[in-house]
Amino acid sequence: MLHELVHFKYSDIKKKDDLLVLYADNIKANKLIGEKHSKNKRIKRIPVIEQMKNVLYEECGYEQYIESENYVIAPEFSRVTVHNIIGKGFTHFQRLAGIDEQKCFKELRKTYMNESEKQFGRDPTTFVSDHSNDAVVTKHYIDQMGAVKKTAGLKIFPNSLG
Repeated sequence: MLHELVHFKYSDIKKKDDLLVLYADNIKANKLIGEKHSKNKRIKRIPVIEQMKNVLYEECGYEQYIESENYVIAPEFSRVTVHNIIGKGFTHFQRLAGIDEQKCFKELRKTYMNESEKQFGRDPTTFVSDHSNDAVVTKHYIDQMGAVKKTAGLKIFPNSLG
């Protein structure tokens, strides 16, 4: 996820049916299937949510750079430098926010997918994340403890005592 963020360009955003969509190579899947430059490579299509759209327009000058090959984040720096800055910045934010030190930057993907699953269900979450099936999403991304907490009040026999 960090690699995609560091290499995110304005040209990766396309408008489809009045919706902004981020197109990103599925780096992990393409590496596994050996696709780098082929028409068969897998692409993630991620909706640009309202909060991200606001940042693009208000903070990043999106209208000025539409479809350009400019990087969205810190175009004046090398990609290695940007990668390091984001990583260190996340660690600093993590400490300030009191987030468990076991959490790392890639956990943001899990947060995104859990919230998507909660609001829209498993099918769109699996499709947008470009995973091969629901089992992968369930095993690696959906918050199992959150599900445990949700079901803690389950009553198998609601009319029985206790």
